[in-house]
Amino acid sequence: MKSVKQVIDLDILPEGAKKELFNFYELLLKKYKISKENKLTDDVDKFFEKYALNLDNFKFKREEIHER
Repeated sequence: MKSVKQVIDLDILPEGAKKELFNFYELLLKKYKISKENKLTDDVDKFFEKYALNLDNFKFKREEIHER
């Protein structure tokens, strides 16, 4: 199944509908055992994989941190 990102404009809904939608979303997360923390961790991991620096040859001199 191909995943497609979609944007839903919740601002056009009244407050009651927003709360109902949020509750339904929480129910789906529990039903399919999806954790928001896992999603956050995945997003952080993806970020660091994309912008990872190779520091293997980095040399640190203690005196340099005190120079201005």
